[in-house]
Amino acid sequence: MTNQRPDRQGLIEDWTSLRQQVSALEADLNGRSQLQQASQQSEARLCNLIANMPDLVFTTDRGGRIGFINRSPAVPPGEVLGTDGLQCIAPACHDRARRFIEQTIRTGEVQTEEIQDVDGRGWLCRALPLAEVAPLEGAMVICTDISQLREAHEAL
Repeated sequence: MTNQRPDRQGLIEDWTSLRQQVSALEADLNGRSQLQQASQQSEARLCNLIANMPDLVFTTDRGGRIGFINRSPAVPPGEVLGTDGLQCIAPACHDRARRFIEQTIRTGEVQTEEIQDVDGRGWLCRALPLAEVAPLEGAMVICTDISQLREAHEAL
């Protein structure tokens, strides 16, 4: 077996190719880093928007357990996570609220329902399917307090 040394031109071509591959990898990593940073900034903006919007926003699974909530009228949001969302709804509205969420999950379509809470406030609620979950097992619910609007309407 002979020990052949690669020619100088071959080494230069190999080195040039390796440098190009490293440069391409660096560009790819820089691009990924920029994408990750942009994604994190976008997520932070979305979280800030949801946290500061006047509406009540929460997610619920098929069983009615709350997975996320931006605010809670009666107790700190952390105490509501993982609990049954029906505890905040007037008992007379429980069946309607269950059907409302179930229909959203079953059909994958946005549903709207007026719900009354245990304190007697009226809420206009819109349920949106959580599309990233497959099979669909949850919904995001956005509720607007319509109590003052209802009172003004009744005063007319």
